[in-house]
Amino acid sequence: MTDLITQLEAAPEGSRELDVEIGRLVGLKIHGEFWQIVPGVMEPDHKAVIPIPFYTYSIDCALTLVPEDWIVSISKRADTHWVGEPYKYHWYAHMDLYEHNEENSLSGCERITSSGAAPSPALALCIASLKARAK
Repeated sequence: MTDLITQLEAAPEGSRELDVEIGRLVGLKIHGEFWQIVPGVMEPDHKAVIPIPFYTYSIDCALTLVPEDWIVSISKRADTHWVGEPYKYHWYAHMDLYEHNEENSLSGCERITSSGAAPSPALALCIASLKARAK
C-alpha cells in the first residue's frame, strides 16, 4: 500500500492506471484493462462488466474509499513562496477519527488523523483515505 500512496503523491493528475491499482487494493475483481466484474442486477447468478471507478478523477468516487466513521475536510491551500513569485496552490484532504473510551465521553477519546496533498481534490482524498486504511 505504501508504494501506491507514493505513486499517488507523485502523480501530477488523475490516472486510470492508478484507479486500477486502487481497485485491486480495495478488492475489486479486475477484468481487462479498466473493467470490473460485479453480480448482475436483474439476475444475480449472471455477471456484469462495468468500468472501474474514477477514484483519482472524481471526488464522488474518491469518497467511497473513506473508511467508516472518519470525518473528512478538503481545502485548497497556497504553498509558501518567495517574494515576487506567484503562489502555488495544492489541494489538501484531512481526515479525523475519534475513538471513544468505555464511558463514551469526549474527554477520554483518542484522535487519529490522516492527510494528503495533491494537485487535485480527488487525488488528495485518495491519498488521505489510503493512509487512513493503513492505520
